[in-house]
Amino acid sequence: MKLYIIYGSETLLLKPLIKQISCEHESFCVRIYNNKIPTKINNFFDLKYNNFFAKQFEKIIQKLPKKIGEVIFIGAASIMQQSLFWSEKKDVIDKAIDVNIKNYLFLIHRILKMMMSIKFGRFIYLSSFRSIKPTKGTVIYSSCKAFGETFFKGIGLEYGSLNITTHVIRMGAFDGKMLHELGDDYEDKISKKISLKRPGTAEELCNTINFCINNPYQNSGIIELNGGLNIDL
Repeated sequence: MKLYIIYGSETLLLKPLIKQISCEHESFCVRIYNNKIPTKINNFFDLKYNNFFAKQFEKIIQKLPKKIGEVIFIGAASIMQQSLFWSEKKDVIDKAIDVNIKNYLFLIHRILKMMMSIKFGRFIYLSSFRSIKPTKGTVIYSSCKAFGETFFKGIGLEYGSLNITTHVIRMGAFDGKMLHELGDDYEDKISKKISLKRPGTAEELCNTINFCINNPYQNSGIIELNGGLNIDL
C-alpha cells in the first residue's frame, strides 16, 4: 500500500497526479491545504494547516492500515512575494517563512519517522528557477526556495542508505495560477525566453514526479524542468 502526502494540494499543476492516485488500488493520500478545501475523494484525507494540524495529522496516521509500504511526500506549497522586501509587512514575512520553511521542517521531521520504520520514502520538492536567480521583488521567495533545495539535498544524503531519497524539481514557467496572476504580458514575455516557446504543463510536471518516485538513484539531485529557459531575465 502507498501513502502520498501532498503539502500544497491546491495547485492545479498536481491535478493529473491526484487523478492518478485516486485510480490506484489501495493507495491513500493526505492533502494539506491552506485556504481552499479540496473536492472530496475516497481514500483522501484533507487537512488545513493551522494550530490544530499536528494533532489531526497524528489521528489520521493512526487510522491508516498497518501495511503501508511506501510513503511519498510532495512539497508543492509556497507563497510568492508581492512587494520589495523593505515594504513587506511583518505578518506577510512571517507567513512566508511559515509556509515556505517552518511547516516543511515539521512535516519532514514527522514523516521521516514513518519512512524509517518501513525503509522506503520519497521526498519530492517543487522548487523554482528563482532559487538561483533572485530578482527585485522575489528576495524572500527565492531565498526560501534555495533553503528548500539545500535542506532536501541534505536529507537525501543522510537517509539514502535506508531507501529514503530526495528529489528537487526546479521548475521554470508553468501554465498555472501563479503565471496567470502575473498577466498575459508577462506570460508572453517569458515564453519568448523559453526554447520551446511555451510554459510547462501539469502533465509534464506530474510525469517528472513519477520519474522521481521510480528512480531512487536520482537521490539528492536537481531536475531542471524549464523547457530550455534563458535564465538571464
